[in-house]
Amino acid sequence: MRVELPTVNAATPNCAPATAGRQHPPRRSLFKAMLIALALVGAMLVLSACGPDRTLGYQGRLTDANGLPINGTVSITFKLFTQSSGGSAQFTETQDVTVVNGLFNAGIGDATANGTYDLKGIDPALFAQPLWLEITIEGQTLTPRQKLGGAPYAMTLAPGAIIGSDHEGNGAGGADDTDANYGALTVVAGTGTGFIVGLQSGSTADAIRVCSGLIGASRACPDEEFNVSPTGDVTADGTYYCGANINDGAGTLDESEIAPCLVDSTPADFAEYLPAERALEPGDVLAINPDGQLVRSSSAYQLTVVGVYSTEPSYVGNGQHAGDADYAPLAISGVVPVKVTNENGAIVAGDLLVASSTPGQAMRAGDDAPLGSIIGKALGSSVAESATISMLVALR
Repeated sequence: MRVELPTVNAATPNCAPATAGRQHPPRRSLFKAMLIALALVGAMLVLSACGPDRTLGYQGRLTDANGLPINGTVSITFKLFTQSSGGSAQFTETQDVTVVNGLFNAGIGDATANGTYDLKGIDPALFAQPLWLEITIEGQTLTPRQKLGGAPYAMTLAPGAIIGSDHEGNGAGGADDTDANYGALTVVAGTGTGFIVGLQSGSTADAIRVCSGLIGASRACPDEEFNVSPTGDVTADGTYYCGANINDGAGTLDESEIAPCLVDSTPADFAEYLPAERALEPGDVLAINPDGQLVRSSSAYQLTVVGVYSTEPSYVGNGQHAGDADYAPLAISGVVPVKVTNENGAIVAGDLLVASSTPGQAMRAGDDAPLGSIIGKALGSSVAESATISMLVALR
């Protein structure tokens, strides 16, 4: 028998197809002396957003030794391997395929339930590696195996594309109790970076947004639960649990459990977003006005001071107001940069700080500072008329 396998379209040089027109010696089979010409045309993995179709479309043509098309039903076994020869099949399926005037269509995966999910088709995870297709017709295996190549546009996503997953679980009554381990998009990396998000310089778009509810044609987020801004600000609706190893359930933490929570290169302070007048700046000494708004301090030893405008807080409260021009992050505890002046003499590390007569700047408290005027303790020194140093927040 002579078998002719045409070239499989490849998307990249690394997906080189098997050689076309390779000759094979006669073999004993049900199709003895029959010429079998198979064409793998546009083999493609089709993923549907709502009704997952995880099958490979395969078309072929069967003729007899005289070149005449055959009719009837033939048994075809499809196997997928991770190498061109040898090895174990990663996927196997046998179908009875109807041939009409020599032509047939088969959906590889049509007859297969996918693992524990009872999904029809091939698990998409299988395609995260090079694959070769082996075909056996009525017991006769055709060689060589054909390397699967990708359709060019299938190697990326069109701008604005939506990846959807709505599949059946294996629970009682078809309940979706397996979805927790089956994401619409799963990223698996070897030694490289797992996931990268890139934004154009100056973009104001969100880097990441997690929505609760289905996203339709309008792309509106029904209920935003998590957000990463283009500048790296993170906002979450739920509770933050720090450290994957916090699981002893005993109410006590050891060093290995809290270590992931303490790796931070930003100033280690906690801030709260509160209503504020506009045009405030990081490092400003803040006071509260009669309307309950944060304002720059404006007088020496001011008793309405409440702290400092946090430059880059590690943790924030009331974070839904991040980026709101009518709110400012007030440092509640920790270490923050603060604007200072030498109005009451040079500042030495360890000095207590109070508001000065220079708007928004702190000065050395000196002796007998009024109760309620101290905003913190200097962690650095300065003799300059205007400078910025680190301060430990300590209101009293």
